[in-house]
Amino acid sequence: MAFEKDYSDLYDCFYREKNYSQECDLIEGVFKRCQTKPRTILDLGCGTGTHAVILTKRGYAVTGVDRSLHMLETAKEKARAHKVDISFIQQDISALTPELLKGETFDAVISMFAVMGYLTENDQLARTFHNIREFLKPGGVFLFDCWYGPAVLSQRPESRIHSYNVGITRHALRLVTPELDTPRHVASIHYQVLEIKGDQILSNILETHRMRYLFPMETKYFLETAGFTDIGLYPFEDMERELTSNDWNMLVTAR
Repeated sequence: MAFEKDYSDLYDCFYREKNYSQECDLIEGVFKRCQTKPRTILDLGCGTGTHAVILTKRGYAVTGVDRSLHMLETAKEKARAHKVDISFIQQDISALTPELLKGETFDAVISMFAVMGYLTENDQLARTFHNIREFLKPGGVFLFDCWYGPAVLSQRPESRIHSYNVGITRHALRLVTPELDTPRHVASIHYQVLEIKGDQILSNILETHRMRYLFPMETKYFLETAGFTDIGLYPFEDMERELTSNDWNMLVTAR
C-alpha cells in the first residue's frame, strides 16, 4: 500500500523544499491562458493539502479529495492552522462519482504532483477522466501533471538516497529503488525509510508506489474520449516551448 500512516507522517519532510506557491502561480497562469476566472476548484489527490491551503488563501473555494486518511488528517490540521475553510473528502479519485460530490460541479479541476500516474490501468484512467468531465461546469478547466513517457524511457529512473531532518533530534533516510515495467508504462518505486535518533532506528518503513508514465497520443485519446477539447501538452512550468525527452514532468490542460 502507498501513503500509510508512518510514510504520510513524514511526507511534508520529504517535500519541504517543494515550491508549492510557485506551482499555484502556474495553476493561475493556466486559468489566465484559458481566459477563465474560476471560483471553485476540485483538487484531486490533494495529499497534505498545501496546494489547497494556498489557493484558498488566494480566494478560491477548494474541495480536496484523497484516498489516504492519514494524508487528509495532516491536510485538515494545516487548514485549521491557517484558518481557512476547505472541504476534504476521503476517496480514491478513480472511484469518485458525481453522486459522492452530491451533484456539485466546479469551475476547475486540478490534480498535482503526478497523482494521475497512480491510475495504472486503462479503465481507471478512462473512468476518472469521464467523471472529471462530469464534475466540471461548462467551459471548465482541467489540469494535471504526470511523468512524461519519452523522458522516463530516455533518462530512466535511478536509485538514490536522501536524508531529511525530522524535528531537532531525529532524521530520516529514504532509499529509492525503481523498477520499470516498460510494456505496461509503469515504474514501481520501492521506498525504504529509516527514521533514526542517534544510533537508534525508530522505524523501518517500506512502501511501493506504482506510477504510470504517459505519452502524448494516449493522453489525448483518453481525454478526447471523455469529451474534453482544447487539449494542451507542455513541459511542466514552461508552457512556451515544446516537450522534449529531457522533460520528466508533463503539464496537461483541457476544457
